[in-house]
Amino acid sequence: MRDVAIVAAGQTAYGDFPDKGVKEMFADAFADMMASIDRDPDPEKIEAAYLGSLSAGGGFQLGNFAPLLTGHIGLPYIPSVHLESACASGGYALQC
Repeated sequence: MRDVAIVAAGQTAYGDFPDKGVKEMFADAFADMMASIDRDPDPEKIEAAYLGSLSAGGGFQLGNFAPLLTGHIGLPYIPSVHLESACASGGYALQC
């Protein structure tokens, strides 16, 4: 086992955003996360992504849509997984 740490976090604003799709909302959350880092952020150090959400809606019930989202923000080659566990999806993603 190796030591890991959560060094940043981000999220989208709560609400209904009919002018934004799931990719744009994910990009907003990623930008918020990068801004929360207390030193120069380096996306190259991101080794994997675990995305917890109840559902993406709008026809995105594709199974694992995480690679679509990480590719949209410029990280197409990291392992990425979408996890769903109803209202506990975010906590479940942290557990993984």
